[in-house]
Amino acid sequence: GRISRRRDAATPAWSEAWVPGGRGDVRTPNPRVPRAPGNREAVDMTHKLTTYILKQHKQDKKDKDKKDKKDKKEKKSDKKDKGDDDDEKRKEKKEKKKEKKEKKKEKKAKDDAEDDEAAEDGGDDASASDDEDEVESGPLGSAIRGIRAFVTGGKPANETVSELRAVQTFCALPRNERGFILCCAAFDGDLLKQLPEQAPLLTAFAKDATPYSLIGGLEKFCLVKEPQLAPKFALILKALYDADVLEEEDVLAWHGAGATGFEPDVHVPKACDPTSRATLLAAAEPFVKWLEEADEDDTEEE
Repeated sequence: GRISRRRDAATPAWSEAWVPGGRGDVRTPNPRVPRAPGNREAVDMTHKLTTYILKQHKQDKKDKDKKDKKDKKEKKSDKKDKGDDDDEKRKEKKEKKKEKKEKKKEKKAKDDAEDDEAAEDGGDDASASDDEDEVESGPLGSAIRGIRAFVTGGKPANETVSELRAVQTFCALPRNERGFILCCAAFDGDLLKQLPEQAPLLTAFAKDATPYSLIGGLEKFCLVKEPQLAPKFALILKALYDADVLEEEDVLAWHGAGATGFEPDVHVPKACDPTSRATLLAAAEPFVKWLEEADEDDTEEE
């Protein structure tokens, strides 16, 4: 039970404190004595080395926190700058898109204006083109192309007329379309210049299908295929009269039948309705009047 204060070289510094412990003495370290490196017991927190280490650790931690804070701030700044750049790019892209849209809108408006102008200036030409496309399609178009090959190939007039009958029957077309098929095959917009050359063919057809079928074909040709010739119908009839394709009585009988036409189911194409034919009758009035006056003069002389 006594405390020994004996100390020698083999006794460590912390052995100076002895605490009674019954059967044995338990030695406890002195908290004021520093430990050797690697020692796992409690450390004297007031020791200079300990306070230096702690102070240095706090400073290192403070410096690290400061550096982390600085890096975070710089990263945030870079991110903001990048965001500003992205915003600028998006804004620039949006402006380009808007500019492109405006240009496209202006181009469309310009094209629409040009289309409207073209429609106003060339409405008749567009209508004629549509009619021409319709004419040259289907069985009727096939018949026209077949007879055109005979005409351009220089086939004899009688042979061409015979082929015309065969083609009309083969294509299951009405008889009153024969004259129109022949006119489309032999003529275009220069009919008045081409007519003298085709007079033998027209004469052969008038003899085979009657003059009224020829005039009916010319009516549809001028109303549907080449509408610019409708006002010149009197000149066309006179050219046929001068070429001895039509006789005076043929023209007068045609005109006298009026807008309904002479045997329309046989000689007048379906496209030539009474209203359209009335315009041709009016256009032919000067020539018909001239024929009537000439006939009166001949009667008075006799």
